[in-house]
Amino acid sequence: MDVNGFIASSGFIYSASIASRGGADTILWDSDPANNVLFLSSLIAATVSFQAASFDAGGPKPMLLRVTVTNGAGDSATGLLGGVVVP
Repeated sequence: MDVNGFIASSGFIYSASIASRGGADTILWDSDPANNVLFLSSLIAATVSFQAASFDAGGPKPMLLRVTVTNGAGDSATGLLGGVVVP
């Protein structure tokens, strides 16, 4: 399994952040619920808190965080970071 970033323990709380360039940038975090992420803070911020979702006996579960930054002109860029949830 390609970890591509991080290993998270089920039920623990983590944070992720992106450097804000200031100005009229809007930052939005998201993740499909199937990606085992439960957000605990505002999704429109440079830093977000999240909890690794429940782990079951089926083995490590994938996680995926997505962040989109949109500037004042409406141009946007998206970044992804994946990992796995373990017991």
